[in-house]
Amino acid sequence: MSSEAETTREISSDSSDSGREVVISPLAPCPLHELPDRRRELGLEHRRRPRSRPDPRYVGWADLPRLSAQAAPRPAAPRRGEQQNAARESSEERPARASPRPRPMARRGRPAPAAAPPRVATPPREPEPRPRKKPRRVPLRPPSSSPESEPDSAPRNVARRRRVEPVQRAPPPPPSGPPLPRSAIPLSPKQRLQRDWQAKCRAAGAAPVVVGEPGDEAVPELVDGFRWIETGYDLGEGFSQEKFEDFLVSCDCGDICEDAEACACQQELRGEDGQGPESCAYDANGLFKFDRDWGSLIIECHKRCSCRPTCPSRVAQRPRDVKIQIFKTRYCGWGVKALYDLPKGKVLGLYTGKLITRAEAAEARDPNRSYIFDLDARETDQDVQEDMKYSVDAYKQGNWTRFVNHSCESNLEVVSVFWDIPASSNRPYLAFVAKEDIPKGTELTIDYDPKAARDKKGKRRQAGGKECNCGAKHCRRRIPV
Repeated sequence: MSSEAETTREISSDSSDSGREVVISPLAPCPLHELPDRRRELGLEHRRRPRSRPDPRYVGWADLPRLSAQAAPRPAAPRRGEQQNAARESSEERPARASPRPRPMARRGRPAPAAAPPRVATPPREPEPRPRKKPRRVPLRPPSSSPESEPDSAPRNVARRRRVEPVQRAPPPPPSGPPLPRSAIPLSPKQRLQRDWQAKCRAAGAAPVVVGEPGDEAVPELVDGFRWIETGYDLGEGFSQEKFEDFLVSCDCGDICEDAEACACQQELRGEDGQGPESCAYDANGLFKFDRDWGSLIIECHKRCSCRPTCPSRVAQRPRDVKIQIFKTRYCGWGVKALYDLPKGKVLGLYTGKLITRAEAAEARDPNRSYIFDLDARETDQDVQEDMKYSVDAYKQGNWTRFVNHSCESNLEVVSVFWDIPASSNRPYLAFVAKEDIPKGTELTIDYDPKAARDKKGKRRQAGGKECNCGAKHCRRRIPV
């Protein structure tokens, strides 16, 4: 019999056939239907060999003897010490075996190829020490060069030095010593203007004035050398105050003037029949009553009277107690608003400036003309001479009232008040009074021409002046200036 028909005797691992010899011959006559059972007895998997590439998990006829030996029962495992000694001796005496490779399966009708001789394993070599690489030195980049200026052809595997950004150090602390005075710190134009005006208001005992909105450094355009005057007039040459003091009439009502008919200060307001105002112009809270005809005069007590400064007849001459803010409007330049609610009849302050004659006011031109206010409360063609007509110019000196804008439906009314000069002098003070309840933040406005009349259709009768931008419902469209 040829070598291909030789039989191989192995011991099966099946528990039912333990200790029994099984003769397996690849050429022995065996029905095809018994071949899967034979493989199942040995615990093998029946697969067809793929034709495209060898499968390492494929089991053929030539592998049956080896796998049968592996399926045989193994002897008991040696103890731990004996196993270590045996492993040490086997590793020293025997070379390492190469792992068996699966043999290709012979096709049906062809003999199986001969088994390859076993590969003799060579003893392992001791690893040779690898030479240590020396670090490559890379020249530093000059300070003027940048990564963008390097050529693209530079090798990328060359180590580059990381660019170190310069450390920004904090400036050294100032030398120890006393803090700088407040006057040495530079101020912005807004802060400087606010400081000067606050000092003037504080010296007069008045409430502060705020300039501009928070965060806005814009300031009003003022002429060089503008001077703040909280109350009173700037009397130029030819004007005197002392010559009128001898004509003042004082009262002796006591601490408070309660009866206006008995108060001697109201003597100039009485007519030819001796009838005068029945009560004071203000109530107990210092609010204007609006119980008199438009354009009527108001006479208050003065320093020669016996009443106290808290007398109800002393209101317009008191220091201003309303905090005012001057702000930039959208269409009308700079304007004025109060920082809290104002009741009707509240006296806010006085219009101040330089006292000039009416002839000087007629010669004035823009922009001076826009700040001139005529003192014409008692002017008629019969009783006032031309040289006794005066005006107030607030272009170079004045207070917050010079920033009050015009409105054809104003919320303030201008009232003529006398207290330290007789009414016959025709030099009253102009007090700004709230003629309605004004909410907080509402712009304060006056009517530049309260005598202007309109016909039934609402059209203005007079022409000229400037265009009005008040936005009122019944706007007259023009402002006589």
